[in-house]
Amino acid sequence: MNNNSTVIEIINQIREILVALIGMIGTIIVAVIYVRSARDIQYLKSRTEYITQLIKDKPPEEKEKALQKELKALNVKKQKVSRKKKKTVTFLLPPSIFLLILGFIISKPFSRSGWIMAWISKPTITLTTTLTPTLTLTPTLPPTFTPTLTSSSLLTPTPMVSLTPTPTMSCPYQGIDDYQTIVNLIQAEALASNTEDLSIVQKIFSPNAVFHDYSSVPSTIWIGPIARYKDDLFLNTDLRKVEHFDILPAGKGIVGDRATYTSGSSGQYKDGAYWKAFSNGSSKTTAYGSDHWILGKNNLGCWVIIEFAFNASHIQFP
Repeated sequence: MNNNSTVIEIINQIREILVALIGMIGTIIVAVIYVRSARDIQYLKSRTEYITQLIKDKPPEEKEKALQKELKALNVKKQKVSRKKKKTVTFLLPPSIFLLILGFIISKPFSRSGWIMAWISKPTITLTTTLTPTLTLTPTLPPTFTPTLTSSSLLTPTPMVSLTPTPTMSCPYQGIDDYQTIVNLIQAEALASNTEDLSIVQKIFSPNAVFHDYSSVPSTIWIGPIARYKDDLFLNTDLRKVEHFDILPAGKGIVGDRATYTSGSSGQYKDGAYWKAFSNGSSKTTAYGSDHWILGKNNLGCWVIIEFAFNASHIQFP
């Protein structure tokens, strides 16, 4: 269809050029006729004025001689003008009229491009009719195949392989099940602390996550991972070898879209000149475990940490 439109457009452009060219030639010829006639009329007018001035206030003998001389010159000029006029009318006027009429005749059939479209599209129609026998192949498809099967799958059908779902890791740190995903998220917090990687922090925590530090009374609270890590922990403390161990469910563990877990933690930190070690027990050695984790699913269905309390082995949980 695009090729047909291109051909029609080219033909229309050629038609417009031909009509414009023929019209321009005809106009030039008519203009030449008009200019020549006007020039001859102007010459006769000037000669008449000249004769009037020539015979004015002169004796009759001189007037007669002058008039006879000018009359002879005018006759000669008249003959020349007559010949030119006849030649112009004979050779120039008919071609100009012919060209104008020809331009009109050429413009009419080309302006009706329906027959051109029919002529161009005719080969296309004949080609499509040759393809119709391939429609008879569709009833031979096995009834168990879905309509989305391609011709290549018909040659080497492997429907069971193509229909087998493959697991996708659409959520951050997603595991083979919810438990493994939660373990991966808690371990990722240790990785973020060691590397001071804020991008990990933003992936594993809810934007409105709540953080508690129970090492003091009352406890210190932060709202949001940016406030806790970027503006506090990463700014004032260096960490290394941090890890969370004995990651275990607390209470009922996973209930629907909410989960409660505890863990122990260990590592080294430096808030001055020297590195210091820390080790906080898990629920295996303390009443409640030093780290308390509450997780939930966000609007994408991914597990994220919504609350994290540390130094909290003396705080009942859940």
